[in-house]
Amino acid sequence: GGYIWVYDVGRKSVSGDGREVIISVLIDITQRVSDEETLRNESKRDSLTGLYNRKGATELVLRNVGHKGRYLYLMADLDHFKQVNDIYGHDCGDMVLQFFAEQLREQFRKNDVLCRIGGDEFIIYLPECDSQQSVVEKLTVISQNYCNMIQKLYPKSNSTVSFGGVYGDVLDRPEALYRAADQVLYKVKHSRKGQIMLEPIQGMERG
Repeated sequence: GGYIWVYDVGRKSVSGDGREVIISVLIDITQRVSDEETLRNESKRDSLTGLYNRKGATELVLRNVGHKGRYLYLMADLDHFKQVNDIYGHDCGDMVLQFFAEQLREQFRKNDVLCRIGGDEFIIYLPECDSQQSVVEKLTVISQNYCNMIQKLYPKSNSTVSFGGVYGDVLDRPEALYRAADQVLYKVKHSRKGQIMLEPIQGMERG
């Protein structure tokens, strides 16, 4: 019921009765292909959270550049995360990052791109996303669950989550999306942390 990968080596020859034949040797390379696929996947994943790393997320977004359809591109930042590490230790900081990553997986679809850029920064790319309100509701749940966990386990850190993102109907290049979302996140971080802000991406929104 399955399949294997093979490496096929063959050569043309002549049989004892003068007929032309092909002699072929098949080498089972299933394990090698599996190992290579595992390495490719691991190179695109963040080892701590299991989310995509920046390389993996960028590749997926690039595939859809120019695609028409509503989307959201978000950045998330864990406010005062350094306080978790400084007060409770880096092991606790790792558990906080893993908890947040799991919250993202629980709320969003399998085809949504969830990425840890590094440190306490994350990217969320939602293709074919027609309802901004439903996304805000999901982000609110994530934020509340995160804050509840922090208050229970790491209250001295006062860590919260800030979300900033852009939406449009024709997907721009990853670097342009990142800059635009980062600008929105900057507004949140320098006004009132722990909030959610979404804005149309300039030049890409058409109503």
